[in-house]
Amino acid sequence: MSELSSVILVSEEWRKPKQKHKRLKVWYNIYESPSYPSEIYSNEDCDIFGFIPRGFNFAHENVITNLVNLFNTNPTKIALVLPNIQEAETPYFINKRVIPNDFVIKNLDSLLNLIMELDLIALQIEESVFIK
Repeated sequence: MSELSSVILVSEEWRKPKQKHKRLKVWYNIYESPSYPSEIYSNEDCDIFGFIPRGFNFAHENVITNLVNLFNTNPTKIALVLPNIQEAETPYFINKRVIPNDFVIKNLDSLLNLIMELDLIALQIEESVFIK
């Protein structure tokens, strides 16, 4: 299987994320529509799908590249999520190659339910990769 490289990111922040990853495409959810991330997830072809809610920013310019590398060293893992999910909105990243094609992501809860239903393993990322 070829390495993961392309990333689609849905951001609720209006400014461009300062990331050096070459295969990153950003969609802006400026109206914070609950269905927008799901629409992008379903209609865009990529290896990794990510969501960054309002109030979160990347801590440095290589976060996406580091996350892609982490997925490539753990190709059967489904997602990267923050370890302390206490907020309704939290950043997450999904390895789309591990997800069933018919899965529709509605929110983080739907992703966590899929992980439990299919007995998949989710990687957890350190909060330090984000600035809040």
